[in-house]
Amino acid sequence: MSRSGEQPAAQTPVVDGRSQRSNNSRSKILEATIALMLEAPTAPSAKKVAARAKVGLRSVFRHFSDMEQLFADLNKELNREYRARLQFERDLRPLPLDQRVHLTVTRRAALFLELRNIIMNTKRRFDAHSILRQQYSDLVQSLEKHIVDCLPEVDMLSANDKHHIMAVMSFEFLDLQTRIRKLSEDDAVQLVEDIVVKMLDAK
Repeated sequence: MSRSGEQPAAQTPVVDGRSQRSNNSRSKILEATIALMLEAPTAPSAKKVAARAKVGLRSVFRHFSDMEQLFADLNKELNREYRARLQFERDLRPLPLDQRVHLTVTRRAALFLELRNIIMNTKRRFDAHSILRQQYSDLVQSLEKHIVDCLPEVDMLSANDKHHIMAVMSFEFLDLQTRIRKLSEDDAVQLVEDIVVKMLDAK
């Protein structure tokens, strides 16, 4: 309080315009990369990313030292999103097994199918960018833990049967059924659900 008894005027935070523009450009670059990867399972070039983001090519490499860093930062953010979108295990706890299996399988499958091109793109770049391999490995382990959180019965299986459940509920199995075996998405998801229920009911 001032000596006159008046409250001092509130200070308006000063926003650094350059910093704000820089953050906006970085977000545009990441969003453009996601959009391009959703359209086709091939890695977009820096030139294509810059064009889609409507920024200069130099701006891409001002924010990311190279394309490996761009893809790594992108995957880090996407992995965080995957986990956030699958945090529903508490809602399932009161439900019977068949309903929990249905909801777990269908929600995971919806996410996998939506982001299929991005996941395939990431896997294709494992040899060139080892950090992407590690990020994907970390994501798979996190998603497998999520299966156990939703379906604790899985943890009571033998190690071999547990591996079978994880394999059947993986992106790779779903991709095999839809893209290679040409099952419809609904049939592929139902196949996964039937296998999981059968394995857990058998125990």
